[in-house]
Amino acid sequence: MSDAEEGTRIGLESVAKPAVPPPTVPDEWTREEHELLKLKEMASKPALRNVFLSERENARLTKELEEANQERRDLQGRVFQLGPENARLNQTMSDLKGNFSIAAPLLTLGGISISIAGTLPDGSLKSITRIAGITGAVIGGILTFYTLFWVKPHPST
Repeated sequence: MSDAEEGTRIGLESVAKPAVPPPTVPDEWTREEHELLKLKEMASKPALRNVFLSERENARLTKELEEANQERRDLQGRVFQLGPENARLNQTMSDLKGNFSIAAPLLTLGGISISIAGTLPDGSLKSITRIAGITGAVIGGILTFYTLFWVKPHPST
C-alpha cells in the first residue's frame, strides 16, 4: 500500500453501529397506542366493540381465576399442614378420661382455695385467693358440663 492509501483508511470508530432490533414485547406506550387504535376502530364498528369487550373481560376473569386457584392451593397446603394437629385436638377434646382428669383437679383446687380464703385474715390476699378459687372452680365446672353433655365417646373408650 502506498502512503496515500493509508491516509484514506477508515477506522472502526467511524463505522456506524448496527441498529438494535425492536423489542419482542411492546412497551407501555405502544400498548396504549394500540389500545387507542382499537377504541377508534370500535367506535365505527359495533361488532368489534363486542369482541374487544369480551376479550378484555376474558382477560380479567382469567387473571381472577388464577388468583383464586393460587389462594386455593395455599389454603389446601395449610389444611394438609394443620390437619394432623386438628385431629389430635379433636381426639383430646373427645377423650372423656382426659377431660375429667383436668376438670377434677380444677374443681378440687377451686374449692380448697375458696375454703382457705375464708380463714385468711388479710383482706387483699383473701380476695385474690377467693377470685382464684372461684375461677378454677368455674373452669372445672364448665369443662365437666362440656364433657357430660357434648362429648360423644369414641367406640374404643
